[in-house]
Amino acid sequence: KPRTLTESIGSEELVRRGIACGLCEKYLFSNFVVGENSELAVASAKAVADKPGRTYQPLFFHSGCGLGKTHLLHAIGWESLRQRPKSKIIFVSAEEFSNDYITAIREGGLVKFRKKYREADLLLIDDVQFLGSKEGLQKEFFHTFNSLSEKRKQIVLASDCPASEINMLEDRLVSRFQWGLSAEILRPGAETRNAILRKKRDDWEIDVSDDVISVIVSHVRGNVRLLEGALIRIGMVAMMNDAPVLPENVLTNIADMVDVEQTRQISFDEIKLVVCEHYDIEMKELESKKRTQRIAEGRQVAMYLMRDLTESSLVEVASSFGKDHGTVIYAVKKIKARMASSSAFKSQVELLKRRLLKGGTNPRSGKSGTNPMGGVGGMGGYSDAQQDGLSFDPDGGGGAWDS
Repeated sequence: KPRTLTESIGSEELVRRGIACGLCEKYLFSNFVVGENSELAVASAKAVADKPGRTYQPLFFHSGCGLGKTHLLHAIGWESLRQRPKSKIIFVSAEEFSNDYITAIREGGLVKFRKKYREADLLLIDDVQFLGSKEGLQKEFFHTFNSLSEKRKQIVLASDCPASEINMLEDRLVSRFQWGLSAEILRPGAETRNAILRKKRDDWEIDVSDDVISVIVSHVRGNVRLLEGALIRIGMVAMMNDAPVLPENVLTNIADMVDVEQTRQISFDEIKLVVCEHYDIEMKELESKKRTQRIAEGRQVAMYLMRDLTESSLVEVASSFGKDHGTVIYAVKKIKARMASSSAFKSQVELLKRRLLKGGTNPRSGKSGTNPMGGVGGMGGYSDAQQDGLSFDPDGGGGAWDS
């Protein structure tokens, strides 16, 4: 007979149980501001909370820092617990899962460890990118994942990148992470950022006007945490001066939060121009189907920079090259791996990034002539690329790259 997971309990007992599960009381669906950037993620989160193990298995959130992944994980936990107070819910970060596993090995408690995680009704794991490169931990999580899936228990994961971009994650885990629904949370647009700050202002009872919030939103374009930090600072200034901060004085008080990286809007064309200049290639070559080493490497670097410096989706980046999103995923993963293994290559990519953030593109289109970083071939030329362990596509012929 299946176990009954429903009962009626008071709010205080519900909070006590939730905290014991690892849930944070402040992260609820009711205080998550939904925007065009998060509609799919929120809808899927509510569906999983209502019918765990019956909708998306697993549900996988990915986004940059401070955009709401962790909030949604906790919200799923609270709503599921509210509907099924007897259910066993576990919220942990991948690092906490790892620490539990290491402790279990050290103290001979693997049976207890496996019983804890493999008998959960709802397992919520944050920052799963932490699993990358940890072979023993990946093996243990693989079996935990399979055990819960076979029992039709719900798994919800969150990462700072798509599963396929997690560095040194086993293919079998990548495959399982992609079984269900993968929902990306993009950076919120101006209207959503405005709504978020107005709600925070009201919740925190901060004396800040709508006009002041508009100034913050216009000049602070980082993640939600940065926006909240700017709001808190303005509120503190108002409290210390015992007078509201005027819109014209806002930037004076948050100057260090308004830097180039958060305010400058970088276009695909700017990124392509800088890459073309660096690799000494024509724009039409970068956008073509040519797969020679230099062109393919430049194309992959451009895709990586587009994902890193803009709020664009995988599909938008792919369409700018006439490719599919899988090609972009592969390119980003490959560039990240090279940056991790070669400090020289990483410094070159970071240099391109800094030039873009400072508006350092050459206004000329297409090929820009001399490579300011020395030599044809950009990232140290062919010999350096080969020394860094780059692999060629055996089917491409003539040293062709995969994309």
